[in-house]
Amino acid sequence: AEEEVKVSALNLGVAMMLLGSIGFMMLLCFLMFHHDKDIRLYSWKVICATLSIFIAVLLFQAFDGVLKYMGISGSTTIQQFWISCAVSMFWFLMLQVFLAAVCRVWTCGRPKLRAGEDKGMVFTKMELDLKCWATLLGHITGFSSIEAWCTLQQVFSDSFVGSMMVAIVAGGVLWAVHIGTDVVRDWLVKWDGCEDEYEKLWDEEVEETMEDVIALTVSFVLVQGIRFGIGGMLPDGEGNLPLGQDLNMSGSIFLIVIGICFAAGSFLQNAFGSWKGFAAKLFSLASNFIFAWAIMFSVNAILEERGYARKGDALGLVVAGLAITAIGFGCIFILDPIADSLEGQKQDGSSRRVRDSIVELVETLGILIGFSWEKCFDNAVDDIAIEVHVEDSMDGFKIPPAFTKMGLALGLALFVTPAWRFYILPVVFAMGGFKKEEGEEGEEESASEASAPADADAKGKGGRRLTLVEVMDEAQASLVKRASSRSNASSGDGYRRLSDGSQSKEQTSDALHEAQAKAFASAMQVQSLRGEVDHLVRERNELQQQLTQAKEQNEQVDQNLKQAEAAHAIDVSRLDAQEAHVASLQTELGARRAEAEGLSSQVQVLRRQAAGAQAAAATPSLALPSDGGVSPTPTVVRITSGAA
Repeated sequence: AEEEVKVSALNLGVAMMLLGSIGFMMLLCFLMFHHDKDIRLYSWKVICATLSIFIAVLLFQAFDGVLKYMGISGSTTIQQFWISCAVSMFWFLMLQVFLAAVCRVWTCGRPKLRAGEDKGMVFTKMELDLKCWATLLGHITGFSSIEAWCTLQQVFSDSFVGSMMVAIVAGGVLWAVHIGTDVVRDWLVKWDGCEDEYEKLWDEEVEETMEDVIALTVSFVLVQGIRFGIGGMLPDGEGNLPLGQDLNMSGSIFLIVIGICFAAGSFLQNAFGSWKGFAAKLFSLASNFIFAWAIMFSVNAILEERGYARKGDALGLVVAGLAITAIGFGCIFILDPIADSLEGQKQDGSSRRVRDSIVELVETLGILIGFSWEKCFDNAVDDIAIEVHVEDSMDGFKIPPAFTKMGLALGLALFVTPAWRFYILPVVFAMGGFKKEEGEEGEEESASEASAPADADAKGKGGRRLTLVEVMDEAQASLVKRASSRSNASSGDGYRRLSDGSQSKEQTSDALHEAQAKAFASAMQVQSLRGEVDHLVRERNELQQQLTQAKEQNEQVDQNLKQAEAAHAIDVSRLDAQEAHVASLQTELGARRAEAEGLSSQVQVLRRQAAGAQAAAATPSLALPSDGGVSPTPTVVRITSGAA
């Protein structure tokens, strides 16, 4: 019997990662160049969210691990809570100050431009930098806040009501902090008597980021309490439960139903509700996040119960990530046609709000996919930090795993962040992925623009997948449209200032100059995209030239091959003639040999005859004399020369 081949868990994990990575990358390529522009946008936003969450969680846990290794964590749960709150406030202040530095608030929004530097280009670059650092620092602040309030939640590990009250208290405290810092920002913005566009951009971006931080914290802590109420055990600060203690199938399904109920409540509020303001937006964000957390934890629990994944195992986390990705994109493919149908119709206020609610839910699914893959990446870094030891065998020095993880986190962040900032964020920005909500006038304009059929893009492209050049052309058109709208808006603002007698002529001139600068910046972006398209066209022409040269070389090789075949045929005919001549010579040689053998036989016969004659001659013969006696008479034998 053949010996059974055993495959180790390491080899199985590497094999699945190799095959899964190829399949996942091809799936992303399929989605990034899909014929539906919304699917393309959602795919790019999923990649953007995954990378931002990966970098943020990696840096936060690395810094947190170093603090815990140094003993700055507290001995009791309450001490750990206050220390975690201090760390959270540190990241919160870093968010405020760093974004202010990016927006150049300290110079009252009037940066000193270098020679040849355009103000519009500076503003566009500032928007991208602001979105990059706001996303990263916002996620880090949110995860540090989650750790702080989940630590306090462990005090109520035996009380379901207490654990749920922590979520309410967390939302109230964070809301109060947000209101307080908003007052401080308003004072800083207005202390010089003017609020320029840079300061306004800083204030809006910080408010938007803080809304995400509060919603992220409240939703996670609330889902922790819900899981406690369903399963009877409170998860730890990272949402993990002991092996075998997670929710069963019925509990996981119940958690999914609760998440769907929160998502439905958010949808109904956004689409048909009359509740407005910061609280309504916070409720919508938190409900969507609750839906995402519920799906993620339920899928993990179901896979663990069915034996498809093991808790804390890299292979199991990858399987869970693939499953959640499939679920997320499946829901996106179901919801996107509904949103497109609403976009293609003549919209009133309610239908527009319904479509916006669907789009917001789709974006939440993208964040869900990012959260699922973040756990895979974080587990991989933890395993490397634990298993890979950097030590000196001479003096016994060894770098602790916490510092190893810090080094890995910083190295990966320095490698991934520039690629994300310079090659992914601009694409999402050009496709309208960071479009902010406008006022009623903007809604009316968007409604009139949305009256075109939703499938016009697919119909114009023949329903096929787009090439890279077509995607860049679409991004170029989007930038042209954004530049035109920005220029018109800024110019309109300038003319309104001109008509206002209270505004000075200098301010009107500055507004017009800013509008022209923004239009020029957008034109420069369009020119840059055109340059990239021209570069791709040149590469295509070079490939065509190389293909033509290859064809010519192939034809030359064919000619040489035909000539070689003709020469070979001539050589073969010559060889056949020579072989026939050799055969005739061999036949003649055989005949001569036969003749020689016959002559040799005759010689032998004659020699025997001669020998017999000689013998006869040597014997004397007697002759009778005339007198009656006998006289000897010799016998003469003549030997001819021929016989001799």
